[in-house]
Amino acid sequence: MRAATLLLLLLTGCGESTPPPVESPPAQAPAAAPAPAELEVEVRTPGNQPLAGVQVRLTEVFRGAAREATSDPEGWARFEALPAGNYELEWLLTDSQRAVLESSSGSAGALWERIAPRKSVELLAGERLRVTLGGAPAEATRVLGRLTRAGSPAAGVLVIAQSLEGERAEFARTLSEQDGSFELVLVQGHYDLTLQHSLGGASLTRRLRVRESTEQRVDIELPGGGLRGRLIDRDGQPVAGRRVELKLLRVQGMPAVDSIRPARISGEDGSFQFRDLPAGLYQLSAGENANPLDPEAPRHARILTRELKLPLPEDTNLDLVLEPGRSLRGLLLGADSGARVMVHDTRGEMLAMVVCERDPRLPEGLVEFRVDDLPAGPVRVRAEYRTSASPMLEVARLDEDVSGLVELKLEPATMLRVDIGFDGEIPRCVAVELRTSDGNRVEHRELRAIGSEPASLRAYFTGLLPGRCTVLALDEQGRRAALDHESTQPGSQTLVLKLR
Repeated sequence: MRAATLLLLLLTGCGESTPPPVESPPAQAPAAAPAPAELEVEVRTPGNQPLAGVQVRLTEVFRGAAREATSDPEGWARFEALPAGNYELEWLLTDSQRAVLESSSGSAGALWERIAPRKSVELLAGERLRVTLGGAPAEATRVLGRLTRAGSPAAGVLVIAQSLEGERAEFARTLSEQDGSFELVLVQGHYDLTLQHSLGGASLTRRLRVRESTEQRVDIELPGGGLRGRLIDRDGQPVAGRRVELKLLRVQGMPAVDSIRPARISGEDGSFQFRDLPAGLYQLSAGENANPLDPEAPRHARILTRELKLPLPEDTNLDLVLEPGRSLRGLLLGADSGARVMVHDTRGEMLAMVVCERDPRLPEGLVEFRVDDLPAGPVRVRAEYRTSASPMLEVARLDEDVSGLVELKLEPATMLRVDIGFDGEIPRCVAVELRTSDGNRVEHRELRAIGSEPASLRAYFTGLLPGRCTVLALDEQGRRAALDHESTQPGSQTLVLKLR
């Protein structure tokens, strides 16, 4: 929820006072349109001879617009007045042209190992770029390296080398091995070397120059480290057999997605440890019983941190104190098996969620639920079932081992679909937040772009009761959008937000 809170502060401000009126700034002349780019494509045989009469197709990746040009007697195909953006080049060979290429390369197999029928390029505004399709393969260099973090091998790190010259959009990639080693085969030139941890988010980007050599060594120490600690009770005694989970929230300011580390189970001495973590902001949760079917296990409330910045100072040992857990029981009206009951704290953080099973001894449409391992103090509870939901109910305190019964009643609800639009580069990650006008319900989604279609960025919010709400979105480039919406009746509704 740290990302959600930060997003809300960025978009809505921190106070409610009305700023004093200011004079309108003088009108400015409209910004000049970006200068068009030009692309010259040289088509050559593997023997470096020009190939005339080849049809070359240029397709704009995000919009699908395509142009075609034919290479002249010197092998050049030209495209003018192009908007800046990402493009894909493809040469469309006739049978006779393919035969010429195959004869000059020795065999068809050798041909397509040495040249590719497609090539990606990126054009900047006002740029004039030259690209070669085919031609003699350039001499390559084996780039060998080893990644370490806090002196230990860093395995499973995605290593991406992206060229900064010529066809800049071309890149090579590999994963580091168990001993932290990696290998790339690159032609001479300048590259951006990006090291992306398996949790998501760029851990490090550095500039790399590949020299004219058969082999080059690059060893890199990554920022970050580990996390270790203990679970203890209020008397200082260790708590064993409890789940400890760590979720990466942000790396270098970029929201992370699907970034929960595999859970650790506290040992007999209450200890737990995470290794090989990229530097960033995390959320740590602990206290859930690893074996919920054990009737002898004492109940402890779950701890949920707002944020934890790693790496911590060296030799830091984090002690987490688990308080006795409380339970919340209740009845859910208008539901059946499969209904979900969610308990939040007063900050909007979800503490627990249970899926209900109806007792056949109860009347139809009535479900009983129980949520364990809750902290003392006020909590908020609500339920969802299919296309219905309950209003948020605030329980003043959970001081006893088992609270009195609470009652939730389901009402017809709305499903809200939010489509994220944008201009220019596709965002790698978008944080989307929904807040109702009463402030009692906050939902947060973090989306990662899939493919190149804008429609792939879509968030769903279910279980919304009719009323006013605000939807906010922010991507890693700082583009944002906000929209007030009012739903007056149940059903499915769609909103469109455009990042600017």
